[in-house]
Amino acid sequence: MAPIKMSNTRNFPEKIDKYDITSILGQGAMGVVYKGYDKHIDREVAIKVLHPHLRQGDMGDDLIIRFNQEAKAAARCFHPNIVTVFDFGSDNDAPYIVMEYVQGVELKARLKSNKSFSLNPSIEIVLQILDALSYAHDQGVVHRDI
Repeated sequence: MAPIKMSNTRNFPEKIDKYDITSILGQGAMGVVYKGYDKHIDREVAIKVLHPHLRQGDMGDDLIIRFNQEAKAAARCFHPNIVTVFDFGSDNDAPYIVMEYVQGVELKARLKSNKSFSLNPSIEIVLQILDALSYAHDQGVVHRDI
């Protein structure tokens, strides 16, 4: 499988398909999420790409199928507390999901900081998460990380 073309001066690709890549937003067990830019419609996006090593070997095809299923499942979810999926595709055999880019601090980072939440904001955050999960479950989506 051909890799996504990497820049000589940075540790992430210059482009994924039609999207310009500007930075790495984060990494997880399944993939890397990049901050990208769609110049055709002048919009910042988040792009999740399946890790290259997961696309290879005996489990590669199964994980690509699972990644594709994740993209389709997420695309069915239109909810204010769930990022919107804009696009899905493959670039040089690397499947990717293009999602809404949301500016801000991840809840995980905030929870790891020394800042605490008072009771009312804590309840509001939990209710928003539960509302999104309930909606996703109604769409037949089970979030594997929860």
